Amino acid sequence: MTVNISAKKELGISKLIEVKESNKNIRATWELQKMMAKLSIDQATTEDSPEAFEKMIDMMLDVQNKTIAYMFLSYDLTKNRLTS
Repeated sequence: MTVNISAKKELGISKLIEVKESNKNIRATWELQKMMAKLSIDQATTEDSPEAFEKMIDMMLDVQNKTIAYMFLSYDLTKNRLTS
């Protein structure tokens, strides 16, 4: 089964993006959800030291990088496709 996603507003891609319901995509989704849940828990329980704040910023940057990588993997994007 596949799902077609419109990403024109978010990514500027006019064609529908076909996302396959594969084990690879489902696993990647679970890993991303787990990472975001951990970030949320850590934000709620972190202390107010400068070191803890720096660690939280590093974690947020990592989540952003992994979210972008997830989109490229799941949506089967290439740099050429992003500009079309």
